Amino acid sequence: MSSSDKERNQRANDEKADRESSASQASGRRQSRAASKRQTQETKQRTGKAADERQREEQAAGNDDRRSTQAGRRPVANGQVFDPSAAIKVERLRLARRWREAGLTYSAIYAYSQVMERYPCTGASRAAAEELLEMAKEQLDEDRYYTALGIFNRLEELA
Repeated sequence: MSSSDKERNQRANDEKADRESSASQASGRRQSRAASKRQTQETKQRTGKAADERQREEQAAGNDDRRSTQAGRRPVANGQVFDPSAAIKVERLRLARRWREAGLTYSAIYAYSQVMERYPCTGASRAAAEELLEMAKEQLDEDRYYTALGIFNRLEELA
């Protein structure tokens, strides 16, 4: 085999390797795009579920508190209006629930009490009182009588 034949074979092999590499890269890009599209769809589903949950919690927190004015609100998607005071109430309740679930009893009691003090006669206040009662029952089941008594006293003060 002459040197020119060797060079031609080498170039042919190089070109073949380049084509295979390009095909492999294109396949990787297609797979990456498909994975990205799936991830985007999953994210949309999760955010949709989270929005539904947030809306249910806001309704449970009682949007009957009409202190915020239209001037204090900003428009959001789907023609709804963002109500910062309702969002704050809901987030305070969520925080108290997280602390309760994490076993931070006294922090949860404090957070629920704050909701009841700051937003009396609202759905949020009623939800906090209900959850405090459940928490007191749990404390009694765990033989933590003084903690349960403290919760009852606190509820009595705030009622």
